Amino acid sequence: MQSDEWELDDLDKQILSILQGNARIAFTDIARQLDSPDTTIHFRVRRMKDKGIIKNFTVLISPESLGLNQYAFFRLKVSGHILPDISKERAQQIAEKQKQRPEIRFVGIEDDETTIIGLALVHDFKELEELRNVFEKNTDITEIQIWPLTKVLKGEDYTDQLV
Repeated sequence: MQSDEWELDDLDKQILSILQGNARIAFTDIARQLDSPDTTIHFRVRRMKDKGIIKNFTVLISPESLGLNQYAFFRLKVSGHILPDISKERAQQIAEKQKQRPEIRFVGIEDDETTIIGLALVHDFKELEELRNVFEKNTDITEIQIWPLTKVLKGEDYTDQLV
C-alpha cells in the first residue's frame, strides 16, 4: 500500500456509520459508544476529512417544509447535429447549465454522452411543466421524458442545500 492510500478499517466504518446518523454527535460520545479513546476518534475523523472520505458535515432539510413537493426524473436526448461530437459537446454544455439550476438536484450523462439524466425538485406540477417548457425551447434537445414521482423512499441527500 502506498503512503497516500488508506483503507477503512472496522473502526473507521463504525465512526462513519455513527456520523451518518448524527453529524453533530460529540467525539467523546462516539468514543464512549465504540469503547475507544476520544483522541483516536478525533484523529480518525480528521484523517478521513483530509483524505476526502468525509466530504462535509451537513444538515438535511425536509423539502416539504419549504413547500417543495414535486420530484421528477428527467431524460434529455441531445442529437440532430451533423457531427456526433457536436451533440456530445452540446449535451455537456446543457448538463453543466442544469447544475446551476437550484431545482435540479442531480445531473448525469449516460455512456452515449448525448443523453442527460436528472432529478428535479419543485413546488408543484405547474413548476414541473415550466421546467419542461425550458427544455423544449432548447433546439439541441430532441427528446424530453419526465417522470413525476409520488414519493422518495431513499435518496433524500439529493435534496440538501435547499436554501
